Amino acid sequence: MTKVDHIEEQSEWQHHSEVWRFYQSGQFVDLRAISEDWRDVSELWPPDKGWRRGGRLGIGDAVFSLYEVFEFAARFANAVEGDDAIIIKANIGGLKDRALYIDDPRRLPLRDQPKGHLDKFPQKYELSRTEVVEDPKRRAVLAAQELFRRFGREFPDHVLRDWLERMLNQR
Repeated sequence: MTKVDHIEEQSEWQHHSEVWRFYQSGQFVDLRAISEDWRDVSELWPPDKGWRRGGRLGIGDAVFSLYEVFEFAARFANAVEGDDAIIIKANIGGLKDRALYIDDPRRLPLRDQPKGHLDKFPQKYELSRTEVVEDPKRRAVLAAQELFRRFGREFPDHVLRDWLERMLNQR
């Protein structure tokens, strides 16, 4: 007899590929591909000249993906009783030699496209429920800053926050 201790979903659509699993223990695991890497199968966002899988990481996509992690954690913290700390792990792989670029056509491109110095970006946050709920946008911006430092870049917090706000208003 198989014991079912989780629910899960897998989806592949256009340039989005993701699988998540939510366990009875409260653990949530989400594995997703970097959207840029799946443009060759997308009709909505086909590859441009010079595209290659694993070649680039969009700044906006990275900030928004990190925001989704912290926003989900905030909603989860509000939905479940208790005062245990919440552990959030964000691991982004395949960064070595990947170029960081501006993925918003309304913004000026970077003069250069800095390359990732490390292959992985493992981050772990152990936060109280109050801290998790406090400001997911701020946490996403801070996490994105840490990620972009792996490319030798830093952007003003208010620029990334504004970028995130604009993306949220478009959805």
